Amino acid sequence: MASPSGPTRDDLDKLLFRLVMAEDSRIEGLIRLHLPMLMDLMSTTSDEGIRNKVVECCSHLLKRLRADNKLQVPCDVLLEKARSPVNGAFTKNFALVFLEIGCPRLPAEAKNALGWALLVGLAAEGTADEAKPFGRHQVALRDPRQGAS
Repeated sequence: MASPSGPTRDDLDKLLFRLVMAEDSRIEGLIRLHLPMLMDLMSTTSDEGIRNKVVECCSHLLKRLRADNKLQVPCDVLLEKARSPVNGAFTKNFALVFLEIGCPRLPAEAKNALGWALLVGLAAEGTADEAKPFGRHQVALRDPRQGAS
């Protein structure tokens, strides 16, 4: 899909077409495959046209996810994107929106593991200002080191 310098607008148009035309049974695989790449592209491209196509693809994925609450989201990858210091606020906020949709769909054990990873990341951030984007994305957690209560 990508040229040596990265995907072109035509590549992203083709991807959007694939996403739009994908049957419900295949969309989860496409989300797992393409969402991390879209997040990376969102943070690295300086081409406004490509960024707009990436946003269009992500917006379509959000519509599909909201329409089918059984679809899973690669939350572990999205958490990395949200916590990465190289990603800008725009990319982090998109990752957090997808996390907000995906976290409630996870099994309890995965939800707890993800929540602890989020808390560890917040502790590593340092200042309260740096942690603000994560503030509204809190999950009720129990310490996984303690037995089931």
